[in-house]
Amino acid sequence: MPDPYIEKEPDLDPDSESDELQASPVSEKIEDLVKHKLREYPDLRDVVIDFGTSLDGSLEIWIDSERYLNVEDIPNERIREAIAEAVEDFNA
Repeated sequence: MPDPYIEKEPDLDPDSESDELQASPVSEKIEDLVKHKLREYPDLRDVVIDFGTSLDGSLEIWIDSERYLNVEDIPNERIREAIAEAVEDFNA
């Protein structure tokens, strides 16, 4: 089983002026909702979270330069909950 914690820098578009990874518009909206929810926790306000799309089209979640391919693999329960809540809010 591959290690879900792959430590590498994200592949950035050299023509982009942002460090933001490219993801679908839906993923970007959910990412924004997650960031908003994380601001509610003083100890998570500085967490860097970014949703991106891997080469095979699947979702990547980058948290402080660590890549996760599944929400369940994220070690911080509050971050997992914030993602679940953001998805629920988006679908409402």
